[in-house]
Amino acid sequence: MSDTQQRGRITARSLMRKAFATIEAASPLSEVFECLTDSDEHKTPLPLIVVNGDGTFAGVLTPMALYRALLRKVRLNDIPALGNDPFLEKMREQLNMPVSEAMVREVPRAYPDDGLCSLMRINIDRCEPRIEFTPVLENDSVIGIVYVTEIFHAAASLTLTPDTEGIRLDSDKDDELSH
Repeated sequence: MSDTQQRGRITARSLMRKAFATIEAASPLSEVFECLTDSDEHKTPLPLIVVNGDGTFAGVLTPMALYRALLRKVRLNDIPALGNDPFLEKMREQLNMPVSEAMVREVPRAYPDDGLCSLMRINIDRCEPRIEFTPVLENDSVIGIVYVTEIFHAAASLTLTPDTEGIRLDSDKDDELSH
C-alpha cells in the first residue's frame, strides 16, 4: 500500500472522538444520574463508559439501562396505584445500586487500526441497538468512541466520491477502502 493510501485509510482511530465520560463500575447510580440526564434540549449527553478500578473497559451505561435499573423494584402495572411518593421512593432505593449492575456489558469493541469494513461488521449485530457508538480500546482501556453515524458517513463518502470504485463489503481486507 502506498504512503498516500495509508494516510487516506479509514480506521477507527481516524473516525473516533475523544469526548466521552467515564465512571467506575463500583460507583452508585446516584453519581451518574445527572451525567446522563443533564443536558440542554439541543445537546445529548456524552456517552458514559464504565471502567473497572484499574481503568479497563467494563461496559457502558445508557439512559435506557439507567431507567431499567431504577424501575427494577416497580411492577409497571402497579405504577398508577402507587402514587407519586411511593413510586419515587422505590426508585430512590435503587440509587445505591452499583453501576456494574445496571451497565450494558455486551458492547461491540473496536481497536485503533480496525478498518471501515471491520467497523461495519462489528456493528451489524448489536446486542443493544440503542447504543449508537463503539468504544475504541487500546490495552483494554477506552481511548475514544466511534459513532455509528460516522461509520455510515465514511462508507457513504466512498460510494459518492467520483475517484473511487465505491465500497466492497465482501472483501476480507480493508485495504481497498481509502478516502
